[in-house]
Parts: sequence; C-alpha cells; structure tokens
Amino acid sequence: MLTAKGIDALQLAADARRQRKLAQIAEVVGLARAAEEYHVTRSDVQDAVEQVAQEAALTGRLGAPAVGEFFALEAAAVLGISPGAMFMKLHSILSVQHRHPLMWQRFLAGELWWHEAAEVEDLCSGLTLEAARRVDELVDVARRTLAWSTVVQRMPHYIALASPDEAQRQRQRQAARRHVRVSQFEHGSARIDDLLDARDAVDFEGAISELAKRLPDPDDPHAVLTADDKRQIRRAAAVGELARAALGQDALPTHTLVVHMDATDPALDSDDDGTGAAWVEGWGTLLSEDLPRFLAGSKVTVRPVVDIRRLAPEHQHDPSVPLRFAVQQRHPAEVFPYGTRPSKSCDLDHIEPYRDDGTPGQTRPGNLAPLSRRVHRAKTFGGFTLRQPAPGAFHWRTPSGWEFVVDDLGVHRITSPPRSCLLYTSDAA
Repeated sequence: MLTAKGIDALQLAADARRQRKLAQIAEVVGLARAAEEYHVTRSDVQDAVEQVAQEAALTGRLGAPAVGEFFALEAAAVLGISPGAMFMKLHSILSVQHRHPLMWQRFLAGELWWHEAAEVEDLCSGLTLEAARRVDELVDVARRTLAWSTVVQRMPHYIALASPDEAQRQRQRQAARRHVRVSQFEHGSARIDDLLDARDAVDFEGAISELAKRLPDPDDPHAVLTADDKRQIRRAAAVGELARAALGQDALPTHTLVVHMDATDPALDSDDDGTGAAWVEGWGTLLSEDLPRFLAGSKVTVRPVVDIRRLAPEHQHDPSVPLRFAVQQRHPAEVFPYGTRPSKSCDLDHIEPYRDDGTPGQTRPGNLAPLSRRVHRAKTFGGFTLRQPAPGAFHWRTPSGWEFVVDDLGVHRITSPPRSCLLYTSDAA
C-alpha cells in the first residue's frame, strides 16, 4: 500500500502524462492550422517548377492535401526537428485529418496517442479515400474492446475487408521491399535487418543453424553465458563464415572506409596497454584496440588532419576534391537548422551566388555550405536567406521571420516573429 507521499508521486506522474497528451494535441492541431494558412505566390511556383520536376513530387494521400515544401522546412526549423521528419509528420497529420475522421476526433478527445493514429495512417497509405474511411470505421470499433497492439496486428485483415485489391497490391509491394541491411556499429557489433522470401528465409535459417554447429563455443572469461547464449553467438559468427565461404576471401568486394583517430590515442603507442575510440564514417564507433583485427588484410592510407583555414580559395565553380573533403569533414551534415542529411550526399552551395564573370576566389571554405536539393530550392525560391557572418556560423532567416544560427555548438534561435493575439481571441469568442 502506498504512503501519502507515494500517492502524491503517482498522481504527479498521471498528471504529467495527461499534460503530455494535451501538449501533443496542441502541437498537431497547431501544425494542421499553420498548414492551412500557408500560401505560395504564383511566381514561387513558376520559379521552382523546373527544379521540383527533377525530384519526386511531394503529393498528399488520396483525399488529403499535399504538403507545402517550403512550409515544411520552416516548420522543421521552428519545432527543432529534421526536415525529413517534419515532411513525414505533416503527411500523417493531413492524411489522418482528411482520410480518417474518426481517428482524428478520437485523438482530439485524448482517446488516442498520435503515434497510434499515425501508424494506422501509414498502413492505409495506398488505400482510396473510401477504403481508408472504411478501415477508419473498423478500427474505431475494434479499439474499444481490443488492446491497441492487437488492433495493429489485425490491420492487414481490416485492409483486406475494406479493399481486397489493395491487399493483393500490398502483398506484391511487400515482395518488392525485400532487403538485407547492415546497421552501423554498436560496441563492435552490427545488426542485420532483413525481409526475405519465405523459402529463402527457411533455407538461410537452415544454413546458419548447420554451420553454427561446426563452430567452437565462444570463450569469454568475463561473461557468464548460458547454453542458448553460446548457440546464438555461434549463429552470429556463422553469418560471416557463410559470407566468406560464398565467394572466397579474395573475391569479396572492396569498401572504402574513413576511420578517424585522435593522435593521442593510447592504441597508437606500443608501450601503452590502453585503448581509445575510433570513428568509422557511415558505420559507427570501434575501440581503437580492435582496429588491427578489423582492418586485417586492408590497404590503409594515413591522412593528417586538414586545416581548412589554410586551404587556398579556388576560382572554378566546383570545389576540388581536397576542398570538398575538408568542408564535409567540418560539416558532417547539411547546415540547415536541425538538418540530418549527410553532407556527402549534399551539394556544396555557394552562400554568395557564384558569378560567371571570372571573379577569383569565389569557391572557398567561407562561401561553401552543404545543402540538400530541397533546402537549396528553399534558399533560391522560397524566401529563406542564408549568410555566414563568421567561419562555420550559418545565419538563417525563414520567410515568416524566424532567425537561427547553426554552428559547431548546435542550433540557436535568435529571433522570432511578433505573436498575434487573433488566434486566441477568435477561439475565446
């Protein structure tokens, strides 16, 4: 039985959960209303249409509005999330609002968490408006008597009832999504995520199980391992054995990896038994003492740290390989507020537009910024402005007046547009 203080503490937790749900409703409704208020000019569309055509169009679900590209970028900066996450969030909000009206009302009433509504919306993304609303009705009935996890498990059944044709298409799409992906490193290990044909999965399982039987048990004096632990470790080791046996070690494809180490790393000193941490670009962290085994049989090229301040300005439009590498190392991700796209997959944009009049020194570290194509369009056509008042500091201003500085310490909001009381007074009225 709880004490009085325990009861107060539990009630505090319950109140906090309620407040979190109310805050979630306010955030989603705010984004929905802001999206309704967003407008683009005719010249904006005409200027951007050529570049937008080069990428997949951002369209809404059937029966739901499309997401405004420049609005999504501004909203991402203001809310402090990545542009990609904001596009997905806005797609879900507009789709639930217009295609799943019952779930939308249940969410506004506090009966559903947003991630629950968004999960159903995502599973129904290929449905017609009529079928989506039929699933909306089925889910609304089921959620009253079933746990939400059970409702999600039964979603393929509800979709098949609402649209047998879509159920067949989903089966075909699932086959087209089959994959095997290897994750980044986690403490010297990596995860494999896969979706296989049923027969291939059975054969793979059989091969791994048989090969694992032939491998020795792991020998780790610092770990207490059960028989099942040892079996699973052997199965994990069997994956590598299977890969090397398939083609032969010499026939395996090559990879170019960039490994970052500090010059003071203990592993570089033969008289030091300590270890540091090495960062493998695109994969993650390894203890530096594990590098000899990890890089065994590899060709290793040692490059000193590049001092970007000593790189000479260049005259051509496209930066040289050393300059591009240096800028990418200084800015691993695009420099839009809360941007997450790796700079290696971005363009190096000239902050002051490049002039074709032959002016020397335009391509220099202080005038280059890694930007995705979407952000570049927003800067060129969407009313976003970018300056670099100091090396490595990027000053952004959104069309509506928010201002941010992005530097090596993070993202800093420095100015917000004036607040209007109209939103609140109209509601009160």
